[in-house]
Amino acid sequence: DYVNDRKIRPAPRRLRAGEAVKKVALDLGYRHAHDFSRFYRRQTGRNPSELVHAFAGRGEGRNPD
Repeated sequence: DYVNDRKIRPAPRRLRAGEAVKKVALDLGYRHAHDFSRFYRRQTGRNPSELVHAFAGRGEGRNPD
Protein backbone atom coordinates (compact mmCIF):
# COMPACT_ATOMS: atom_id res chain seq x y z
CA ASP A 1 0.00 0.00 0.00
CA TYR A 2 0.93 3.66 -0.26
CA VAL A 3 2.06 4.09 3.35
CA ASN A 4 4.39 1.10 3.22
CA ASP A 5 5.80 2.20 -0.15
CA ARG A 6 6.56 5.66 1.23
CA LYS A 7 8.05 4.22 4.39
CA ILE A 8 10.45 1.87 2.62
CA ARG A 9 11.43 4.22 -0.23
CA PRO A 10 14.66 5.61 1.33
CA ALA A 11 15.86 2.25 2.63
CA PRO A 12 17.49 0.74 -0.50
CA ARG A 13 19.58 3.87 -1.18
CA ARG A 14 20.77 4.00 2.41
CA LEU A 15 21.55 0.29 2.54
CA ARG A 16 23.49 0.45 -0.75
CA ALA A 17 25.46 3.35 0.74
CA GLY A 18 26.57 0.98 3.50
CA GLU A 19 24.43 2.17 6.39
CA ALA A 20 23.81 -0.45 9.03
CA VAL A 21 20.44 -2.20 8.87
CA LYS A 22 19.87 -1.36 12.54
CA LYS A 23 20.41 2.38 11.95
CA VAL A 24 18.11 2.45 8.92
CA ALA A 25 15.48 0.53 10.89
CA LEU A 26 15.60 2.91 13.84
CA ASP A 27 15.54 6.00 11.60
CA LEU A 28 12.46 4.67 9.79
CA GLY A 29 10.61 4.18 13.06
CA TYR A 30 11.18 0.50 13.82
CA ARG A 31 12.08 -0.38 17.40
CA HIS A 32 13.96 -3.52 16.34
CA ALA A 33 16.02 -4.31 13.28
CA HIS A 34 14.38 -7.72 12.88
CA ASP A 35 10.95 -6.07 12.50
CA PHE A 36 12.31 -3.83 9.76
CA SER A 37 14.08 -6.79 8.10
CA ARG A 38 10.87 -8.80 8.02
CA PHE A 39 8.94 -5.83 6.58
CA TYR A 40 11.66 -5.12 3.99
CA ARG A 41 11.80 -8.78 2.92
CA ARG A 42 8.01 -8.91 2.49
CA GLN A 43 8.02 -5.73 0.42
CA THR A 44 11.06 -6.45 -1.78
CA GLY A 45 11.72 -10.19 -1.66
CA ARG A 46 15.26 -9.59 -0.36
CA ASN A 47 16.81 -9.28 3.06
CA PRO A 48 18.20 -5.80 3.70
CA SER A 49 21.56 -7.29 4.68
CA GLU A 50 21.81 -8.84 1.20
CA LEU A 51 21.64 -5.37 -0.29
CA VAL A 52 24.32 -4.06 2.07
CA HIS A 53 26.66 -6.95 1.20
CA ALA A 54 25.94 -6.78 -2.53
CA PHE A 55 27.15 -3.18 -2.65
CA ALA A 56 29.96 -3.42 -0.09
CA GLY A 57 33.24 -2.16 -1.46
CA ARG A 58 31.70 -0.27 -4.36
CA GLY A 59 32.40 3.17 -2.93
CA GLU A 60 34.14 6.05 -4.64
CA GLY A 61 37.84 5.73 -5.27
CA ARG A 62 37.66 1.98 -5.58
CA ASN A 63 39.96 0.45 -8.14
CA PRO A 64 37.71 -1.14 -10.81
CA ASP A 65 40.12 -4.05 -11.36
